[in-house]
Amino acid sequence: KKLFVLLIAALLLISSSSCSLNFGQTDKQFEEFLTSQKWCRLPDLRGGRDYETMTFTKDNYFYYNCMCGEPVGNSDIYDKYSLDFENMKIKLSGGGEKATIDILDYGDYYLLLRYEGKILEFITMDMCDDIPALYDECGEFFEDYSACRTFVQYKDNTLTIAPANHDVETDTDEYHETVLAAKNITFESVSVTETFDDSGNSTVEVEHDTLTEKEVKESINECSSYGLLWYNDSLEVTKIVFYGVLQIY
Repeated sequence: KKLFVLLIAALLLISSSSCSLNFGQTDKQFEEFLTSQKWCRLPDLRGGRDYETMTFTKDNYFYYNCMCGEPVGNSDIYDKYSLDFENMKIKLSGGGEKATIDILDYGDYYLLLRYEGKILEFITMDMCDDIPALYDECGEFFEDYSACRTFVQYKDNTLTIAPANHDVETDTDEYHETVLAAKNITFESVSVTETFDDSGNSTVEVEHDTLTEKEVKESINECSSYGLLWYNDSLEVTKIVFYGVLQIY
């Protein structure tokens, strides 16, 4: 419980906005939504807090790079895309190779995609501000995570979630969404303490713990918490890792 309090105390959460799933858009409206911004996510490891960005240009070029410009994985195989709006798919091509990205969900600030068999959420660049960096010292706990979110409430098997940089003190429930917890959902917590010396060098300590559903419900319903979640193919949450960073100077 001491660890869980530390996680809550260490969070820096800023308000944001979102909207619920809206497949009532026309193909032109969705294409404008898709191409009008870069989509980003934190990598599984800290990597200097170098976001990954996925871009769909208006002239049908596709890029999936880290902020340094290097491709993520083998994404540079593909350079063109076409939108199959009716079936909510993005078809990639390039160098004789083809692949498909499934659009599973979307809102004002996020795209939930199935890419190379993984369910990954990308958010608009402005929503990446003030999200705690994922340290490479604890990257083993974050592999293939689906989304970074704030958890606002947990009642029965329903989780109320909000944007990662959500501020419960100033935001309203207008932008809250609900997702279902899988029957076999598991809970963990990871706390990072980074201590700096007078020379600016730092040491990193990582604490990891397993939590019970009872502990999680009591904590979330008392005070919202930030963490990473994993979805299954039914878009149920199978795992949550609550995460906090404390820096000491």
